[in-house]
Amino acid sequence: MRILFFLSYYKPYIGGAENAFIRLAEGLARRNHEITVVTSRLPGTASSEVINGVYVKRISVPKRGDRYFLPLFSLWYMLRYLPRFDCVHTASHCLTVTVYWMAKLYGCPIIFTSHEIIGNRWDNLCTNKGISWLYQRIEKLIARLNYDHCVAVSQATLSDLVKIGIDESKASVIYWGVDEVFSKDSHMGDMLLRQQLQIPLDSFLYVYFGRPGVTKGVDLLVEAAREINQRIPNSHLMLILGKEPHNLYLAICQRIKELNLRATVHLVPSASSRVELVEMLREANCIVVPSVTEGFGFTTAEACALDIPVVATRTGAIPEVISGRHLLVKPGHIHALVEGVLRAARGDYDYTSPKQFHWQMTLTAYEQLYERVSHSISGRPLVLRESLKRISRLS
Repeated sequence: MRILFFLSYYKPYIGGAENAFIRLAEGLARRNHEITVVTSRLPGTASSEVINGVYVKRISVPKRGDRYFLPLFSLWYMLRYLPRFDCVHTASHCLTVTVYWMAKLYGCPIIFTSHEIIGNRWDNLCTNKGISWLYQRIEKLIARLNYDHCVAVSQATLSDLVKIGIDESKASVIYWGVDEVFSKDSHMGDMLLRQQLQIPLDSFLYVYFGRPGVTKGVDLLVEAAREINQRIPNSHLMLILGKEPHNLYLAICQRIKELNLRATVHLVPSASSRVELVEMLREANCIVVPSVTEGFGFTTAEACALDIPVVATRTGAIPEVISGRHLLVKPGHIHALVEGVLRAARGDYDYTSPKQFHWQMTLTAYEQLYERVSHSISGRPLVLRESLKRISRLS
């Protein structure tokens, strides 16, 4: 099949959702599907190239607000090439409306993957109630478009989609896979990072890894670190933190300075590879996932796959994906994080059998979905679709 992905970001951009779509696209290419990705062009990247069997077309957009300009700047590509594909797949809220209407124009099946529906939780994330109201309306508008199919990445996300009124008959859950490098049998690491940061081997080290996003709760964890460090002598927090959104990253840095925590809270740049990330995580006594909301929970699933104890918030999909040695605490509360980490330091965990999230199962599920929707084309008559295909071949 010929499948077109429209995504705000792609390789070399680092992020949980981006990495998932990289694995999906490359996995489908290895299964002999013709895969094209249209995305924004990042500084230092080629306008087009083939990466592991995937043709990547990057659209030049203004650096500031790149993902918001992408729908406009990619219109010509969609007009010219969309009829050549059997199916179009998108996941970006910024792109969705434009891609949706172009797909409907050409009678091309469109699949939308919903990573998360925040809904009325925007009220807790936005100080401006007007902005919160606007975000909720946009989220609902996009989710309720008449896609050929809507994929939720968890039962929690599907439940949120149903609450805002999507057609449940055109929706299903397909879990993302967890990269094979996240295995309890992976390399244990040599503790070089502890040595570099001057963290004694017998000190309790709790770790967060990911972005400083507004829903990720990193600010709450930093606030909790002050009390944790008082109650667990010689404990350390390591933040393996991306620098985007940059304003939130700077706010975290400033708060660490204000709380005088620079001796015990360590900021570490994002790992350059998944293997390096695993080696860094192996130095932790526990992983903390302080999210306020979570559509799937990559960090939770990955940490559990490594068989590292996890303290995570009881929100969204986290209870679905967490397993092994773990603790679930109330989301959005500093004291709950403190008590969770204190229990972790005592080795007082809950335990459930390990859960598996295999990429081969994810790939097969998407393959079956593409086949199904491509045989039930909605939108414009097929004769128009075939006419547009012939026109695009001539251009």
